[in-house]
Amino acid sequence: MNTYSPDRIRNVAIVGHVGAGKTTLVEQLLFASKSVDRLGSVDQGNSHSDFDAQEIRRKISLNMAVFPIEWKGHKINIIDVPGFPDFIGDLHGVAKVVEAMIVVAPAHAGLDVGFDNAWEIAEEEGLCRLIFVNKLERDNADYPGLMKSLDERFGNKVVPLQVPIGSQAAFSGVLDLVDMKVHGGSGREEEVSEPPTEIAADVQQARDQMMDSAAEGDDALMEKYLDGEKLTEDEVIHGLEVGVAAGRVF
Repeated sequence: MNTYSPDRIRNVAIVGHVGAGKTTLVEQLLFASKSVDRLGSVDQGNSHSDFDAQEIRRKISLNMAVFPIEWKGHKINIIDVPGFPDFIGDLHGVAKVVEAMIVVAPAHAGLDVGFDNAWEIAEEEGLCRLIFVNKLERDNADYPGLMKSLDERFGNKVVPLQVPIGSQAAFSGVLDLVDMKVHGGSGREEEVSEPPTEIAADVQQARDQMMDSAAEGDDALMEKYLDGEKLTEDEVIHGLEVGVAAGRVF
């Protein structure tokens, strides 16, 4: 691994309720970034995070695990944090050493105790947060219902960056609202395609909300946006980065 200056190092905790899919998300991040050559599996007992015999037998994380990945000129230390309520001390501890938390919310379970605990601690520490909606392929997945719960709780601070294509067994990928491309596939085999000719009204509404939030991140962007000029992808990403760092965008 290369040597990085402090301004190129990020520390990010993956948090949420037990069974939310945090370890599986970490496995995908490790594999996609080519930090590992093998995609591990919790169900098969060969994930990189859960190496303890009890973790393998019970199929839940009991210990924190740290993995460095290299991505776009940065070193990102990913910390997989156990979601079992008995390990809330780990949450308090990790919140002292990270800059951000990715809070995993399974689409079939709604906002549970693990989500609430992680969110409260992150808020106390002033950490920037992102919400990762997981398990969209589950039989009882309810993305609209989850988004409604998030909207009722956090209002317009919750800004979708992607929306799912299909639901439950028909889930096939996501529509990225920044580049407006459909991203599918699995592992490192990404498939990118054009979106449907007619974009659903709720998708257009989500994109408009994202653009509004991006423009609010920078005075120059807001002026350009209000003048009716189109923001570039780089400008949108910059505006969202500012919003996330300031805790205005989740």
